Amino acid sequence: MKKILLILSGIVAKHFLDRVVNSYTKDNEYIVITTDNNLLQNRKISGFTFYSFDATSFVKVSEIIKKDISQVFIVMSNKTDSELVYKNIRNIKKYISVIFYDRWGLSFDDKNLILVNSNELIANKLLDNLPNIPVIAQNIGLGIGEIMEVSVPFGSSFLYRHIGSIEQKQWKIAAIYRNNNLVLAQENSIILPNDALLIIGKPSILKNIYKAIKKESGQFPAPFGQNSYLLIDMKYQNEDSIRHILSNALYTHRKIRDSMLYIKIINPANIELLNYIKTIDSKDIEITIEYKDSKKADIFAKDVKDLSIGLVIVSHEFFNNKYLQHTLYEIKKPILKLGTKNLDEAKDCIVMLSDSIDIEKISPIFFDLSIQLNKEITLYDLNPDGEKHIQLIEHFRNLATIVSKNMNIVTGEKNPIREIKKYDNFIHFLPYTKEMLEPKLFSLFSNSIERLHFKLSDYNQFFLPIDN
Repeated sequence: MKKILLILSGIVAKHFLDRVVNSYTKDNEYIVITTDNNLLQNRKISGFTFYSFDATSFVKVSEIIKKDISQVFIVMSNKTDSELVYKNIRNIKKYISVIFYDRWGLSFDDKNLILVNSNELIANKLLDNLPNIPVIAQNIGLGIGEIMEVSVPFGSSFLYRHIGSIEQKQWKIAAIYRNNNLVLAQENSIILPNDALLIIGKPSILKNIYKAIKKESGQFPAPFGQNSYLLIDMKYQNEDSIRHILSNALYTHRKIRDSMLYIKIINPANIELLNYIKTIDSKDIEITIEYKDSKKADIFAKDVKDLSIGLVIVSHEFFNNKYLQHTLYEIKKPILKLGTKNLDEAKDCIVMLSDSIDIEKISPIFFDLSIQLNKEITLYDLNPDGEKHIQLIEHFRNLATIVSKNMNIVTGEKNPIREIKKYDNFIHFLPYTKEMLEPKLFSLFSNSIERLHFKLSDYNQFFLPIDN
C-alpha cells in the first residue's frame, strides 16, 4: 500500500479531494494536511488521515514525511506558502516525487517535480472546443501531441476508405469513435462521415495527417500513398503507345499532388526511345530500368509496397492482362487506365450513376481529382426516377457545394454506353469491384456499368478501390 501526502488549501484543493475520495482505492493510503474547514468536513473517511496544522511548519511536516510517504501533492491557493512547503519537503527528502499545482508560472530545476500549470490546462481545454483545431491528449502519454482525436468531415478524402488501404508510416489509426461508441480499428474498418479517429504517432506527422483529413479537396493521392507509378514494358508496347502513356503520365504528375513519379522500364529494347525517356529524369521523376526477367505482377506488388505508391498508371493492354488483373485489384490502390484519348484534351470528369452502393464511396476522390485536374464535373443519371438515385444526386450536390464546384447533371433512359460515347473525350470514374475480374463474356449479359467498363476502353478511366 502506497502512502500519499496531500497538502491542501483553497477551492481547487476541495475539488481535487472530492475526486480522490470518489475514486478511492484500497491500494493507497492518504494523509491530508490542511487548515481549511471546508476540507476537514471529510475527515472521517476510511483510508484517509487528516492533520490540521500550518503546512509551512518544517518540523511538523518532517514528522509526517518520515512515515514512508511515497508521493506528495501540493495543491494550495497561496503562492508564497506553496513555494515554502515545496522547499521544506525538498530539504527533508531530496528525491521524493512531488506534484505541484501551479497557477503562477513557476519554474524549478527538479527532475522529480511535476508542475501542473492550471492556466495551460484551461487554455488547452478552451482550445479543444475551437473548430478546425486538433484535440490532443493532455493527461495521458507524453502530452506533446502524440495522441490526437480528429473528426472526419463530409467531403474528406479519407471517407469510405478501409483502414488497411490508408498508408500509415510513423502513425496509426488506433480507434474510431462513432455514435458515442468506441470501435477498435481493424484492417477492414470503414471510415464514415462524422467519425472521430483516435490516431497515435510522431507529433509532426500527426499535424500533417490532421490537415489531410480535414481538407476536403486537393489531397490525392493521399490517403493511398504519396507517389505515382508507371510501368513500361518495351517488349510488348510499341514506341507510339509508350510515348502516349508517358505523355499522359507526365500530365497527371504535373496536375496532382504526388511527391514523385516513379517510371519503371522492363525489357529495355529501343535504345533511342530509352535515351529519350532518360532525359525526363528529374528531382521529382525517377526512372529505373529492370534488366532481369521478372514477372510484371511481382514488380508491381513490390514497387507499390516499397515506394509509397498512391496512384498506379497503366495502359489499356496492361489493365486487361489476365496475369496482372488480380494484382492490380489486390493492391487496393487507385488505377488510372489510359485509353487512346489525351487527358489534357478531356473537358469533363464523369460518374455514371447506377444501383451500385459503391458509387457514393468514390465520391470524395472523384471531386478531389476533378478539382486537381481542373475539369468540369458531370453526373450521368440513367434512372432519374429511382429513390436511390435521388439520394445519390443529393449526396453529390452536397459535396459540390462544399468544394464550391459546379456540377452538370445529365438524365436519360437510353443505352448508357451508347449515350456517353457521344462525348468526344472525358475521364470516367468508377468503383473498382471484384466483378470486373470476371471474363468479358459473362459481363456482356450484364446491365452493370462497372462490369461493362471495357466498352469505354478508348477513354481514360480511374478505377477507385472500395470495400466490398
